[in-house]
Amino acid sequence: MLDINVDNLDFQELRIVDESGQFRAYDMSKELKINESILQQEMLEQPSKYIYWSSLLEKLRYYQEMEDLKLEVVWAKLDGKAREEIKAKSEKPTKDQVESYIKQQDEYLTQKKVCLHYTHIIGRIQRIVKAFEQRKDMLQSYGKQVANDLSYGQGAGSKFMQDEQAYLNYAQQQVNPQIGRGY
Repeated sequence: MLDINVDNLDFQELRIVDESGQFRAYDMSKELKINESILQQEMLEQPSKYIYWSSLLEKLRYYQEMEDLKLEVVWAKLDGKAREEIKAKSEKPTKDQVESYIKQQDEYLTQKKVCLHYTHIIGRIQRIVKAFEQRKDMLQSYGKQVANDLSYGQGAGSKFMQDEQAYLNYAQQQVNPQIGRGY
């Protein structure tokens, strides 16, 4: 048996804080829910919801790239320092020794944690964007179903009733061929 401990996986509420410090809380179950009674409104609001979350994802990817660049700068600075320290021990620095030294430095660890944090957040937002894509597909499918119901559902039963009456008339004529012939 393998026990896997994870932090809270609650996607119910997310708080988005913008660059000015203002925040907005989102209840994702409400954001993704489709209300049948206002289907037209839901369809009209879907593109703006999707663009908001996909734009947020792109912005986060930009931030992640900036943090990755900072990590590269930290690595470059520590690379030289690592080589100097290893040479001071009268050894020729190897790639593995340099990497090992860099990965043990607080400056590197701090920046690497920032990068990992963005990777985690981006993963969550990617799943939200994917959920909005699925929501779009559901809205399209449901909208087609409603349109078909309206097109073919008007006068529901009348075609069946006409077909049933025609069948009954035909069946009656087979049993008693003189009915309906005016004899």
